[in-house]
Amino acid sequence: MYFYQSRGHRYVQTDSQLGTSVSLHSTAVGKTILSVLSDDRVEEILSNSELRPRTEHTVVDRDELRERIEAIESGDFERARRIRPYENLRAESGPNNPFAAANNVPAVKYGVDLAGLVVGPVREPLVDLSDSDKERAETYYTQIVDSGDS
Repeated sequence: MYFYQSRGHRYVQTDSQLGTSVSLHSTAVGKTILSVLSDDRVEEILSNSELRPRTEHTVVDRDELRERIEAIESGDFERARRIRPYENLRAESGPNNPFAAANNVPAVKYGVDLAGLVVGPVREPLVDLSDSDKERAETYYTQIVDSGDS
């Protein structure tokens, strides 16, 4: 919950309002807070939280969130940024999908396939990634692997 707010003369306007609360997983500040807590406390918070999306870029996958928190905790902000493009692809609906963030499952499955583990096709009503999204996934995957973040 936001209980204090201060602004300098060159502040950045955010949508935070006094008295409102947001889940820690859904903001950069929240992930930073999680990065300084003990692993046990983070697990307690995550296991008692429904990771609802706040925006189309909100990390709602627990493993991905833990990876992001670990990158922040270690001060490896470049790694945290490199993970981001694949997350953006996952957050999209993709062509021929009527659901928001419908690329999530196909992108994860395709990423696992790229890693050499075949997990099979997606089930209806979802559809596989488009050819252009597969190309993007391959590019992002290669960038992550080449950087040593896999």
